[in-house]
Amino acid sequence: MIHDAGTEVARATKSQLRSLVRARIGSMSPADRSSADRRICGYLADLTEELGVVSVLAYLALPDEVKVDGFLSTMVERGCRVLLPRVVGGDRLRYGGWRPTVKLSRDDAGVLAPEAASPGDRPRGAGLLVVPGRAFDTTGGRLGRGRGYYDRLLMAGAGGRLVVGAAYECQVVEHVPREEHDRDVDCLVTETGCRRLRDGPAGTLA
Repeated sequence: MIHDAGTEVARATKSQLRSLVRARIGSMSPADRSSADRRICGYLADLTEELGVVSVLAYLALPDEVKVDGFLSTMVERGCRVLLPRVVGGDRLRYGGWRPTVKLSRDDAGVLAPEAASPGDRPRGAGLLVVPGRAFDTTGGRLGRGRGYYDRLLMAGAGGRLVVGAAYECQVVEHVPREEHDRDVDCLVTETGCRRLRDGPAGTLA
C-alpha cells in the first residue's frame, strides 16, 4: 500500500517528505514497530536464502529506522559474512565485520559501528547491500537523511550487489524527488513483503 494522501504528498519536497515520514513512524506503537521489525528481518533472511547470498553489507539502526539486528544475527548463524560501514574523517567510509559480540562505538556520524573497521576490509562474494532511508517509492527511489553517505557508498561500487531498502510500509510514498547524485534501490522490503523494483540479481561484491 502506498500511504500518500493526495497530490500534495506526491509533489512534496525532500524536506517535507522527511517530516511527513518522521511523523508517521512516530505514530507507530512500540509493539507495532517491534512486530514490523521481526517481519522485515524474516523477509530479508528469505531473500538472502533464495539468492544464495554469502556476504551482507548492512547497518545498525538509528531510533527511527527499521532494526535489522535479528536479520544480521541470522546471517552470522548461517555462516555469512556481515559487514557494517563506519564513517570516518567526516565523509569517508570504512567497513568492519559484525557479530553479536563485536565491540561497537559511535562513528563520526554518531551511528554505532564496529570499532575494528579498515579500508582493506571489503565485502566479497555474492551478496546484498541493505540500506535504510526516510522514504521510498515503488520505482526504486530512495530518500535519505540528506548527508549522502549511502549514495556515496553506492557510487563507490555497488557492483553486483543487490541493493535492498529496509523500511516500514508507512515510509512508502508515490514519488521520491531525485537529484543526479541519488541512487535507487533494486528491492524494497517492508513488513508486508518484498517488492522487486528493478532487475539486478545478487552478484559478486568487489
